[in-house]
Amino acid sequence: MILLKNATYIDRKTLEFKSVNILVEEGINGNITFVEDSNVQGVETLDCKGKLVTKAFAVGHHHV
Repeated sequence: MILLKNATYIDRKTLEFKSVNILVEEGINGNITFVEDSNVQGVETLDCKGKLVTKAFAVGHHHV
């Protein structure tokens, strides 16, 4: 798992910039979760202060 700590995220509904912590679970059944606690133990932590994290701008599973 990877914790993206102090990331800036754009809320798609309100278009507001929010400071968030995002826990990324890897693998086929992985999950992305917003978490309150930025001190999660046993995970790789990346400090994303000053960085913008967004959803994908393209759908990767479509064929061209």
